[in-house]
Amino acid sequence: MIGAAFLLTMQVLETIQMPAPPISEAIPATGFSCELLDGAGNRFTLIGTFPEAPAGWDPNRAMPAQIEGEGQAQLTGTHEMKPFGAGAEFRRYYVTARKPDGAGHYNLMFVLLNGETSLVTVDSFTRDPATGRGTMSAFATGDCEAEFDARSAK
Repeated sequence: MIGAAFLLTMQVLETIQMPAPPISEAIPATGFSCELLDGAGNRFTLIGTFPEAPAGWDPNRAMPAQIEGEGQAQLTGTHEMKPFGAGAEFRRYYVTARKPDGAGHYNLMFVLLNGETSLVTVDSFTRDPATGRGTMSAFATGDCEAEFDARSAK
């Protein structure tokens, strides 16, 4: 009985999320170039530079980021980006690309390592207009190359 209560308590605690504190040091602009493969076997590229996140920025607040590329037009253009992790050798960014029909969005998760092959994953969220419920599915994944000033974020 104690084991079940403990597991339930741990599960509840995992769902409670505290807001992230403001960024203590500026995260400089970070350039990237990614080659992805979607679930249908189509290859495409995404290229861009995430803008600088100034010291004191709330990582829960999005800033605009321009993404270019070829193929998968719904993932290119200006989208909402949140910088939510940075160190001397890594950057983590979360991007939301709204679907043009308003019935969902794409979530892009960039984990960029300085000068090394890195990872991007793309999930697709689609809302059913009849029920209002949504489904999440894997859309694409790929490798990225990124270069940034390792001394600028700690």
